Amino acid sequence: MKKHFFLLLLACTLGNANAQDFWQQLTPIPGNSTKVMCLATNSKGHIFTGVSSYPTDGVFRSIDGGQSWEQVLKTGAQGSSRPVYSITINEADHIYISGSGNNSLMRSEDDGETWENIQTPVNGWFYQILCIGLDTIYGCSGDPNGWDPAVYRTYDRGANWDVLPIYPEVTYTNEEARDIVISSDGVLYVGTLSYNNYYKGGLYRSYDQGDTWEHIAPEVDFIEHLAINSKDDIFIASAGIGFCVLRAGATTVETFPDIIYIPYDVVVDYADHVYVKSLNMYVSYDDGIAFENMENVGILRFHTGKDNFLYSYSYNHNRIYRSTLPMLSIEEQPKTKFNLNFYPNPARDNLTIYSTEIKENTTVSVYDLLGKKLFETMMRNENQVVDISMLQAGIYMLKAQTSNQTFTSKFIKY
Repeated sequence: MKKHFFLLLLACTLGNANAQDFWQQLTPIPGNSTKVMCLATNSKGHIFTGVSSYPTDGVFRSIDGGQSWEQVLKTGAQGSSRPVYSITINEADHIYISGSGNNSLMRSEDDGETWENIQTPVNGWFYQILCIGLDTIYGCSGDPNGWDPAVYRTYDRGANWDVLPIYPEVTYTNEEARDIVISSDGVLYVGTLSYNNYYKGGLYRSYDQGDTWEHIAPEVDFIEHLAINSKDDIFIASAGIGFCVLRAGATTVETFPDIIYIPYDVVVDYADHVYVKSLNMYVSYDDGIAFENMENVGILRFHTGKDNFLYSYSYNHNRIYRSTLPMLSIEEQPKTKFNLNFYPNPARDNLTIYSTEIKENTTVSVYDLLGKKLFETMMRNENQVVDISMLQAGIYMLKAQTSNQTFTSKFIKY
């Protein structure tokens, strides 16, 4: 049966005229004139939102599925508003946020109880944050002078940063890097735009972890959001040509006249379902070949949660919706992750893997990004050193697995 029963049930839900059948509205976040700027979930099902709600700008957390909220970080200062604009939670449930003022990047490793500032060279904030493993972080913004788009990279959790300009020379475009995704073979894709010069910006690709970039699919401009599926198809929200898709290996994009209006957001869930918000809401169950209407609650942003629910929110007001049903059936749910970490990342000769939950028959495997298993070993204790000196420089996948638990993460070998 796999997912057929679930898709039938979801189709019946979408076909009902009552939006509440698909969406359930969560309790509004406290505060006057609160606006939800960003949202993310962790593996415990806790919901974190970054808000603009002077004087209570900051981060709110819900541990009961959105029935109640508590503020876990206040970023507003006396006489000024400092909203939180982006939030990302990595595989270890470490929370990264970025916002205006002195909040260009902050981190919490204890479910939002305490926060630390991370110094960055960015002049402003990160529009999007991408975490790879525990140590590598990419941030999208403009260059430190605010002239051209740039990506910021750290291999050591924010202690040191590389500024990676999208253009090899300064061009004074006033563009910003707005979103970033990574393919299964480690290729980075960035979308850029400029509000000062309306239909500017484009799609850029890097094969060397962001050191250099090439302009691809030049017909696409003014990109605000990107999403990628397991086949490495790139889904693009472009205000210039509308919603479009760059298929893996293609050089030109597919467009969709039915949703050509300015797309506000696009996401892909863990089952590769594609959701697009334009004037209406759309969903595709076949990798973006065909789309059908969803019930529209007038919300601009999507989030696919680690709890497998679909969320919708908007920076225009204080409304959050969550899907009534999870987006994956029980059979499709990923195996339970266990508490395993490794360092350093990037690594040259050795990876140290550590976990307090090591059980008998815990297998650790290393794969290339084409899915070929390169070697495997068994963990015998809480700390184990794995020799990777024989690997060529590149990005690899580390997988640790027991009979009913699994852990996967990318790491970089240099």
